[in-house]
Amino acid sequence: MPRGFRTYIPAVSTGFRTLAVALLFLALARPQNMHERVETDTEGVDLVLTLDMSGSMAEVDINPNRLEAAKEVMLDFISRRKNDRIGAVIFGENAYTLCPLTLDYSVLSSMIADLSLGVISDKATAIGNAVGVSLNRLRKSDAKSKAIILLTDGASNAGNISPEQATNFAKTLEVHIYTILVGQNDKGHAINPALLVQMAEETGGAYFRATDKRELASSFHKILNALEKSRIEDKGATYAEAMGKYLLLALLLIAVDLLLVLVIARRVP
Repeated sequence: MPRGFRTYIPAVSTGFRTLAVALLFLALARPQNMHERVETDTEGVDLVLTLDMSGSMAEVDINPNRLEAAKEVMLDFISRRKNDRIGAVIFGENAYTLCPLTLDYSVLSSMIADLSLGVISDKATAIGNAVGVSLNRLRKSDAKSKAIILLTDGASNAGNISPEQATNFAKTLEVHIYTILVGQNDKGHAINPALLVQMAEETGGAYFRATDKRELASSFHKILNALEKSRIEDKGATYAEAMGKYLLLALLLIAVDLLLVLVIARRVP
C-alpha cells in the first residue's frame, strides 16, 4: 500500500461521515418510493366516493356532525373492501378529485380521514360538477361494474354542469349512480330528494335516505351488495417506505469509516 495513503485518510473519513449524517437526516424524513405501475388482474368494482363538503355538512343532527359521520362510515366501508378500485371526489361550490381509482386503501383512507370543512369553497353545492368529475375518473375503466356513491345533504345550486347533464353522461358510460341524502332536517337550506331519486333510477342505481349513522352504514352495504363483480386490471401506482434503505446506507458508511480509522490507518506505515 502506498506510503502517501495515510495523508488521504482524514479527508476520506470526513467525507464518509458527512454523507452518513446526510443519509440519516434523509431517513428521518421518512421518504417514500413510488413503484412503477404494475398490472394486476383482480376481481372487483370500480367506484368513486363523491362527498359533499358544503358548509351544511357541519350540522350536528348526526353525531358528531354530518361530515365526520360520513367520513367514519366511508372509512369503515373502505376497510372491508379487498378488490374494488376506489377513488374519491369532494365537492362544494365546485368539485375536485381527492384520489384517483386505487387499490391502495391506506393512502385513500388517510386522505379521507384528513378532510375538514373549509378546504374547498363550501358556500354552495355543485352536484352536477361532482358527478362530472367522478365520471371522468371512470371514463377509461374497463370494469363491467362502475358506480358512483354520491353523498349529499342539499340541493344542487352551483356549477356549470347540471345534474341532468351529468346523469345523461353517466348513462352513456354505463355508470350506476347511488345517491344518499344525509341529515335529519334541512334547517332552512334546500334539499331535492326527487332529483337524487331521478339520478339513481335513470342510471340503474338506488336512492337512500340516511338520518343517522346506522342508516348511513346500511346504505353503503346495500350498495355494495348490488354491484356486479367483474375482472379488472389495476394499473395504479403503489408506495413503499424508503427510510430503511437510507438508514442502512448510513450505517454502512459509518462502519467503513470506523474500519478505515481503527484498522487500516494504524497499519499504514
